[in-house]
Amino acid sequence: MAVRGRNPPPTDPKAKRPPARAGAWETADLRIGLEDNREHARDTRPQDLTQEKQEVQESQEIQEPHGVLSSGREEGALVRALVSLAPLVSTKRRENSLQEFLRRAAKRSTKDLLQHEGSTRPEDYRGPSWMFARCLKGRKEFAGLDAEEATARVDAELAEMFPGCPIPWLELGLQDFDSRNQGSDPRTDFMTAWDAVRKPFRPGSFIQEAVPLARETPLDLGPRFSHPADALFRQLVALCYALAQKSEGEFFLSCRDAGEALGTSPATANQLLRRAEKAGFIKAPRAYSEKDRARRDAKTWLFDPASLKTED
Repeated sequence: MAVRGRNPPPTDPKAKRPPARAGAWETADLRIGLEDNREHARDTRPQDLTQEKQEVQESQEIQEPHGVLSSGREEGALVRALVSLAPLVSTKRRENSLQEFLRRAAKRSTKDLLQHEGSTRPEDYRGPSWMFARCLKGRKEFAGLDAEEATARVDAELAEMFPGCPIPWLELGLQDFDSRNQGSDPRTDFMTAWDAVRKPFRPGSFIQEAVPLARETPLDLGPRFSHPADALFRQLVALCYALAQKSEGEFFLSCRDAGEALGTSPATANQLLRRAEKAGFIKAPRAYSEKDRARRDAKTWLFDPASLKTED
């Protein structure tokens, strides 16, 4: 008979064990192994939390008027639920500002790579770590380091972020091909790019450069969007227009970068972007894939100049 609040021991010790994945990273396609492990983590973690969540919900139904639990059993259930959530919180806190920057720089590098993918012009060539190296060149932690020292510093941070992972540079979000679709190791490419980079790049600087332009050239969106409460929306549309002018076509804009530029939250910026898309000011030139969503990549947008034509 199962004891309340505990998982009964399985009759067959092997029956409840997750499938062995020790050799997943040793297969020819290493990334498939990583995806399998992530799928397994998504399948198993919620099941562990569901039982604790049910116990907490049951205990909350018999709370005292001032929120004090009426018995030690319910209090224990709440403590166990908090303990089960503690690893999620502590893991988030362990990632320092440099590690967060590495993630953003890797995403920026991949976006730049994909933007130049397929081009045969020499000036458009991009390795998987070219923009990544440019971003890190502007960080004080990498000031004065040569290629070997900078790579060692990145290795140390990735070892903390992805312990035990044999392909941490790929796990970070960098790719293993260049803009000509030739295979390229991101770590080796980083060493080459580090010596070649002369001008650092600061993520978000392109957007920050467009902010003054958007303020200097406000757009008249017509009476439909003339309400004072739509001022932030008009600023977003003007920002998209300025980015389209600077990039001469497609531009990247995430809700986080848009929020920083407008001085609002990413959630509000995301709602404004959706509204601008619905109103026809911007549109996505291609579908936003599940892979893009999993990586939380910024969307690519196009501004429609015809949308600025308002009725008299």
